[in-house]
Amino acid sequence: MVLLLNRFLRGFLRSISILLGLLVGTLAAAVLGKTDFGQLAHVPVFALPSPFHFGAPQFQVAAIISMLIVMLVSMTESTADMLALGEIVDRPADQEVITAGLRADGAATAVAALLNGFTATAFAQNIGLVALTGIRSRFVVATSGVVLVLLGLFPVAGAVVNVVPEPVLGGAGLALFGTVAASGIRTLGRARLDQNGNMLIVAVAVGFGVLPIAAAGLLQRLPAGRADRDGLRHQRRLPGRRAAEPDVQPCRPGPPGADPGAAAGAGAGARRPLTVRSLTELQLIGRQFPGW
Repeated sequence: MVLLLNRFLRGFLRSISILLGLLVGTLAAAVLGKTDFGQLAHVPVFALPSPFHFGAPQFQVAAIISMLIVMLVSMTESTADMLALGEIVDRPADQEVITAGLRADGAATAVAALLNGFTATAFAQNIGLVALTGIRSRFVVATSGVVLVLLGLFPVAGAVVNVVPEPVLGGAGLALFGTVAASGIRTLGRARLDQNGNMLIVAVAVGFGVLPIAAAGLLQRLPAGRADRDGLRHQRRLPGRRAAEPDVQPCRPGPPGADPGAAAGAGAGARRPLTVRSLTELQLIGRQFPGW
């Protein structure tokens, strides 16, 4: 749908072909009963974010080292995105541009941590969005930032966006990520792959990128870390037999200052809240409690 709209529409409608494709896909999914509008009834219209909602920050050596590695990976991704964007807008990104972009990522990450957010990094799909729409204005990007702030202040607006089914998002993502890949191929076409071991660098990078797809169970062989300490041992389930439900249940956080045990209930069958300390633990929770 996105491809057809981008091909046959003109002017402003062509610029918003991605948005129109998402709208048409969501409407089609609604007709087929694949959308859930019930969540809109439980979302407040306006809400202010509370800094340090999950408690005061803690500084642990292991966590600091882990986050340093995460930031290095994030900066590598952002650098590649800025280089690809420079190729698309015919303004190659030099050292000064990349340095400024990484500083912006770092500042946004620091502010996001205060407001309970995640690490800020460049999104590759936005690079594809620039290529498909042809819009290169910085003012449009700034306006989009204001829209994101408004979405954060009005949870009901974010819930409306969340109504879009994942298959519809995946369909739009095919065009977006494909455009990013095409931009990368064009960049590689200008590189001298016969000099200075460039061919080997590209081969190793492509190999690491394809490895999780070629060997789907590779990441599952990594050690579980400290997850076992919190009683989150992975329970292998036999066919026709349901494993016993552990006494640790995930609880969504309540309002700031609220008693965590109050939301979980009281008495002998009470479920105590769960503290997630690592990505491995979060993955194990997903296996233990599908759909949460």
